[in-house]
Amino acid sequence: MKIFQATCEHIDAIYRITQRVVLESYPHYYPAPAVKFMSDYHDKEKIGRDIREGTILMLETDDGIPAATGTARGCQIGRLFVLPEYQGRGMGASLMDELEQIVFQSCDRIRLDASLPAKPMYIKRGYKEIRYEIQSVGNGDFVCFSVMELKRPGDRCE
Repeated sequence: MKIFQATCEHIDAIYRITQRVVLESYPHYYPAPAVKFMSDYHDKEKIGRDIREGTILMLETDDGIPAATGTARGCQIGRLFVLPEYQGRGMGASLMDELEQIVFQSCDRIRLDASLPAKPMYIKRGYKEIRYEIQSVGNGDFVCFSVMELKRPGDRCE
């Protein structure tokens, strides 16, 4: 597998990865209006902005197939998505290793918003929940997620 900084030529692949994961995985955890909210939130405009700012990484398989993506922006990691058929193969962990390394170059803590399906993976990596959020998406439906944090290894400050 190969991990690299995404360029404008990768916007469609990143959008496809993001949308597939949201539309295929999230319905098992969230009501349809919440899934639509998250799908709309991860639009091409935001992806393009992050590509232009140099904050998006992409992971390709050994066969050159775009399989995962993630964003390191300031002290935060976001938009980590691995296509369903590649989950459980260590690709998300490899991508997270790279993203964490980038963030820890300038920050002593990483923050991220963890969706319900992703939260167990973050806990396994040592992230701690610092806040639980419930956001209305209208008509009595909500998106629930955890704001999580990871301190730089060896940081003893509380």
